[in-house]
Amino acid sequence: MRHASYSSLMSRRCRSALLAGVAAALLPWGAASAQSADEGAQQAGDGEVIVVTGSRIRGVAPVGSNLIQMGAADIAKSGSTTVSDVLRQVPQVTSLSINAEGATGAGASSNITRATGPNLRGLGSTATLVVFDGLRVPVSGTQGNFVDPSFVPSLALQRIEVIADGASAIYGSDAVAGVINLIPRKNYEGVEVSGRAGFADAYSEYQIGGLAGTSWGSGNIVIAADYVRNDALLGTDRDFVSSDRRHGGGADGRSVACQRSTISSGGVTYAVPDSATGVLDFNDLAAGTVNRCDLVKPSFLIPQQERVSVYGSLQQSLGEVFSVFAQGFYTRREFSGPWTLSAVNNVVVPTSNAFYPTNAPATPISISTNFADASGERNTQGLSKSYLINGGLRASLKAWEVTLAGSYGESYDEEKRDPTLSASALSALLANSDPATAINPFGTTPFDPALADAVYVDTFNPTATNRLKSVALDANGPLFSLPGGEVRMALGAEYRQERQFGAFTFGRVTAPISLPTDIDRDVKAIFTEVFIPIVGDDNASPGLARLDLVAAVRHEDYSDFGSTTNPKIGLNYSPMDGVVLRGSYGTSFRAPGLAEVNANSSGAGIRTQSLNVPGNPVPRTFAVLAAGNPDLQPETATTWSAGIDITPTDVPALRLSATYFDVKYEAQVLDVYTILPQVLAEPQNFADILTFNDGSANWQDAVTWLSGTQYYDPGSINFAQLDGIIDARKANLGNTLANGMDFELGYSFAAGQNDFSLAANATVFFSYRNSTGSGQLIDRLGTYGYPNDFRARAMFGWDRGPIATRTTVNYLGAYQNMTSNLVRDVSSYLTVDVDLSYSFGDGTGSVADGVRLGVNIRNLFDRDQPFVDAGLGYDPSSASALGRVVSFSLAKAF
Repeated sequence: MRHASYSSLMSRRCRSALLAGVAAALLPWGAASAQSADEGAQQAGDGEVIVVTGSRIRGVAPVGSNLIQMGAADIAKSGSTTVSDVLRQVPQVTSLSINAEGATGAGASSNITRATGPNLRGLGSTATLVVFDGLRVPVSGTQGNFVDPSFVPSLALQRIEVIADGASAIYGSDAVAGVINLIPRKNYEGVEVSGRAGFADAYSEYQIGGLAGTSWGSGNIVIAADYVRNDALLGTDRDFVSSDRRHGGGADGRSVACQRSTISSGGVTYAVPDSATGVLDFNDLAAGTVNRCDLVKPSFLIPQQERVSVYGSLQQSLGEVFSVFAQGFYTRREFSGPWTLSAVNNVVVPTSNAFYPTNAPATPISISTNFADASGERNTQGLSKSYLINGGLRASLKAWEVTLAGSYGESYDEEKRDPTLSASALSALLANSDPATAINPFGTTPFDPALADAVYVDTFNPTATNRLKSVALDANGPLFSLPGGEVRMALGAEYRQERQFGAFTFGRVTAPISLPTDIDRDVKAIFTEVFIPIVGDDNASPGLARLDLVAAVRHEDYSDFGSTTNPKIGLNYSPMDGVVLRGSYGTSFRAPGLAEVNANSSGAGIRTQSLNVPGNPVPRTFAVLAAGNPDLQPETATTWSAGIDITPTDVPALRLSATYFDVKYEAQVLDVYTILPQVLAEPQNFADILTFNDGSANWQDAVTWLSGTQYYDPGSINFAQLDGIIDARKANLGNTLANGMDFELGYSFAAGQNDFSLAANATVFFSYRNSTGSGQLIDRLGTYGYPNDFRARAMFGWDRGPIATRTTVNYLGAYQNMTSNLVRDVSSYLTVDVDLSYSFGDGTGSVADGVRLGVNIRNLFDRDQPFVDAGLGYDPSSASALGRVVSFSLAKAF
């Protein structure tokens, strides 16, 4: 039943602009302007030269790659509640494939804790490395295979930097699609407090935060904290949210497991009529009919959430040579809300049942029903928390700097649902022949709430702790001088220990079964990077103003996957001032997450599910095995890019940039459970993991295989009533070849007392060929669950004294939903955001001095989400169900 193939990822991103004659996208994000690596060196507030994302050499900007940056001022003006909201503004982040509204697409992981995972280049959240000041942080979720970037207060950030390019030579595993670096403030003087309230139909969110810092002659300290809360948004709060998608020309995906049951016998369905009472006469039932109800709409789209985050940093000089530093964060998020109604699908009713129909056929009859009216609303609640502490000793030895640092961190995730339906308890009550105490599964008599308490007796409680320990020694500084400049080098070694432990608790509440899990790995690494300025100011010539080369290599040894070596080379060529041609080439690597290779990972087991099969009017019943897979292999990728940056010397406020990227991503680990619609829409491509009940030898082999796994509870599945079996364990089922271009334009000018700014940013995919299962490459560009062929943002800003305005147009191109046989076209989506602020800064020392007022409107015209014939009728990774959100903010700096 199991097979492995390869999937893929794509690589890099360059930068700025060229705006390609279409209304690309303007936004506050900006690429570092076209300049030499030396000129791109950045400095901290105290003048210290710092390390920029994409390089380990201090004072050297990434060579050959595009660096996207957003500063603290732009973050404050964005009106975003969390860091994840800020990242939505980056076109290279094709989606938050894992987000509070769920998870979609290839590579999206199960997300029962409703965390958020950014997805660079559409290669999946697992291929995007999120770091904190260049440091790895504990992974998130009970599956532990992505990082929620909202762990740090937004006020604490100095800037966010994004490299949408393979970076395993610099950062190691996971940096396949790129790196998102959250760089915190380390030197801040003063106090700032802020508050924000946002409102949408049937929804509200609130945020309060504070930042404080001070310095003394030999050191400084910074602390920040914020509190964020949002209401739950239910499916019933939005008319367009429904499993019945016929209003858009799609399928009716509602369940047949209703209070008035749907009976099945001999492959024929019979709807229990509303008029029926007492014991049914089977002869009164109409063949080929079903009852339908929406079990998902009453549940939450976004859960109620509360988050508290704290950040701190301390730096202290011990003299002219040595200094010590420490920094860390703590975050805690709680969530709750109503869960999808539990359904009973195709459960055989014993003839002994007190309400068994008269004149029933000799073949067994099964029912699909639910007990929602009697059981009431079922809720889920959960907790997600994490922390990281990093500290070390730094020595400044003439021109070289040596750092010894260590980190320790943990994340903890848990979900606990109200008692769930017990299959064994239901079977016992179905067999009861006493009308006074038996369950009537046909819905023709009122259901006794006491019986609901007897049926809902199971628990569902997955927990996981992800622990990270690391120690690193690195050094960087100049080697020697060339005519083009100073050759610089960084080198070092790291040791990292990753561990995941927890349990999946299920079964009777009174006697639960707990499956503990504990798995770990050690990673040892050595790395080096060299910057060579071949041509500089002293040896420039016509047509060759500057030529910089960077070469990096990293070797890692995994205790469970062996060794890997990944190089990267970058080149910047400037034929004249204001023009930079650049290119890069490298390989990347991702070791499967600990939960992915753990057969007993949290939530592992067999689920009997009712799923929509294209071409079938009635949902079909499948046994689905979801679990980790110890046989997984590492993912690998090859990425290269070429681009141009233009900053005319006579128009320094103009910036144009274009970058071509190309990625070959192999052996991508897919969470098959998240792409079940694709599996059922393309059965020919998933023959190794999908078997239909056709009575053949293949079906018998599948039954034998599933019943022989450690997850099977004897007697829990009636295989005769199944339509199929799906082996949805994690698998190396993907191989992706992708290429495209990034464009950016930026321009600013002044007119009297007015300052105007224009920014445009767009990403265009030329190809996204992906193989899943069969190994055949299929062009999936612009299809549901995969990257869109065009997305862009355009921003126009106007500032006049204390007034600042930003108007942003967001555009997502039309795409296709290949999982539907009825409506495949998904419309393009264009929204407008408006940000207004007024700053009081007269310096008089009045109460108003340092106050900033803001109004932010997301989706100004309340544009409807494009209809998608899947799920609840929309794509949560591309459009939010919130609609227009209006928020008001107040900040005060002291």
